[in-house]
Amino acid sequence: MSQDQDDPQHPDRPERSDGLPAAKTRTAFVRAKAYPNGSTGPLRHSVLQVLGVLKVATVKQTWLLAQPGHEQPNTVAGALRDLALNRLTEKRGTTSGIPAQPRTAHTADSDTAATDATGEAATGAGAKPLRPARRRPVRPVGAGAVIWGLTDLGLDAAKSTLPSGRKVGGRARSVGRTTGAPHAMAVNDTIVAITSPATPGEPIGTIADWTTEAPHPLPGDRAQYADAVLTAPADNVPLLLVEVDLHNETPEFIAAKFDRYAEYFALTYNDPTHDGHHSTARKLPLWRRTYPQAGPGSLPPIALVLGGAGPRGLNNLLNKVMDLTYRHWAPPRHDPLDFAGRIPILACHLDSLKQRGPYAPIWWRFGARQWQPLTDALAHTEYRARIQRPEVPQPAPRMNHPVSACILQP
Repeated sequence: MSQDQDDPQHPDRPERSDGLPAAKTRTAFVRAKAYPNGSTGPLRHSVLQVLGVLKVATVKQTWLLAQPGHEQPNTVAGALRDLALNRLTEKRGTTSGIPAQPRTAHTADSDTAATDATGEAATGAGAKPLRPARRRPVRPVGAGAVIWGLTDLGLDAAKSTLPSGRKVGGRARSVGRTTGAPHAMAVNDTIVAITSPATPGEPIGTIADWTTEAPHPLPGDRAQYADAVLTAPADNVPLLLVEVDLHNETPEFIAAKFDRYAEYFALTYNDPTHDGHHSTARKLPLWRRTYPQAGPGSLPPIALVLGGAGPRGLNNLLNKVMDLTYRHWAPPRHDPLDFAGRIPILACHLDSLKQRGPYAPIWWRFGARQWQPLTDALAHTEYRARIQRPEVPQPAPRMNHPVSACILQP
C-alpha cells in the first residue's frame, strides 16, 4: 500500500463490510540482530546493574528492581536472554536445585508414535519417517525459578553501570549450581523488600546504593563479610549493614558474627596528619575510612533479617541472640544513654518485611520494648523516650508478649 493510501479518503484504500475504510495495518517492529528478544539499551543497562550488585537473581527479583513499572517480567526475561547471546549472562540452575532437563521422546506429547531403527513409523512400512523431536530444555515440576548470573565479561560490563570506584567482587560461580542458593535468594528478597519501587509503602534507596558480600578485614588474615550494606542518606538511612539468616544457624553462631564485628570496629589506625608528626599520631577508628557517612558517636548499625521459621520460633531465636550479644549493644548502667562503642542491632522477620515494607513497625531494636519503623529503631526513639521519663530505668524485657501483638498488628 502506498503512502497516499494511508489517507482514509483515498479511493484505493480497502473498505470494511459496513462501508467504512479499513484500519491501517500496523507495521511490525524490526528487532536488532544482536538483540533478537527485543530488549532496549536502558533495560539491559538496568539488568546489568542489578546483577552487578546481587551477583545472582531470578527473573522476578531482577524485574522488581530493574523495571518494576512493566506489568509483566517478560521484557526483563528477554533482556537476560539477549545478554546471554552476547555472553554477558548465564543460567545458574533453579531455586530448587533441580537443573533443566532436555525433552525426550517419551516425555513429549508429540512423540507418542515411536519410530524404528530405520526412521519409519512403527505403524506401517510405507509411512513417512517422523520428524525428529525438537529437544529443548524444560523444567520438571517443582524445579523453581531459573537463577541468572553474570559471566566474566558480564561482570566487567556491570562495573560501568555502578558508581565509580565501587568494588563489585567476583561473580559467585558456584552459587545456584546445585543447592538452589536459598541464602542468596533471601538476601535478594531483603534488598527487593527495602528498595524496589513495588515494595509496600515507600522504598529506601536504589539498587546502586547497595553492596553485597562486603568484606571487613580482621587480624590474622580473617574477615567478616556483611551480606549486604545500604547507604541511602537521602532516605534517612546513611548506613545499614544487613545480616540474613534462614533459621539454619544456632544462636551462638549468629552471636559470633557480632563478636567479629566488634573486633573490626575496635581496630584503629594512626593519623599521620595529627600535629604533623608520626610519633604523636592519634589513633582513629579504622572502620570510618570505609564508612565515613556513619553518624557521630555511634558504631554502624546492623540489621538482622530472619526467615525460614514461624514468628514464634524467630522471636525465640532473637531472645537468645540478644542475651548472647548483650555486651555489644547495651549501654553502661551508670549512663543508660551512652552508646559510644555500642553496636546498634536491629532485627525483623523477612516475611513481615516483604509484606509490609521497611517503614512499617516491624523492627525490634535490641534494648527496646516494642516494634518500631526503621528510622525510629535506628534513632532508638522508644528507648530514649522511656529512659528520659522521671522513673527508675528498667532493663529491657525479653520478647515474651503474644506473637500476634508483635507481628499481626494493623
